Amino acid sequence: MKDILVVDDENLFLADLAEYLGIHYGISNVITAGNGKKAMEILNTAHFDLVLTDLAMPVMDGHALVKHMHEKYPKIPVLVMTSRDAADVGRGLQDLGVRKLFEKPLDFPGMARTILTM
Repeated sequence: MKDILVVDDENLFLADLAEYLGIHYGISNVITAGNGKKAMEILNTAHFDLVLTDLAMPVMDGHALVKHMHEKYPKIPVLVMTSRDAADVGRGLQDLGVRKLFEKPLDFPGMARTILTM
C-alpha cells in the first residue's frame, strides 16, 4: 500500500482524486494539503512513498515545495501537476528530481498507473 501526499489548493479536486485512487486502484492512504507550507508540516510528521503537487498555490507554491523536498527528502518521488505548458515548466523541475509532470485537466487513469509504478 502506498502512502501518498497530494498538494493542491482546490479542495474539491483533492477529494475527487483521493476518492478516485481509493475506488479504482485501492490506494486508500491519501493525505491532502492545501499548500506547500502545510505539506512541509505534514512531511515533518509522517513518511510518504510519493508526493503529488500542484505548482500554483497560495501561501507556498509547488516550486518551493519541490525545492524543499529535493534538499530534505530527495528519496521521495515527486510528481507535479500544472495547468501551464508542461514543456516550459518541466525544464527546471527535472533538475530538482521531479519524476513526471502532468498537465491539467488530468488523465486520472494515466496518472494513477504512474503512481502505482513508483
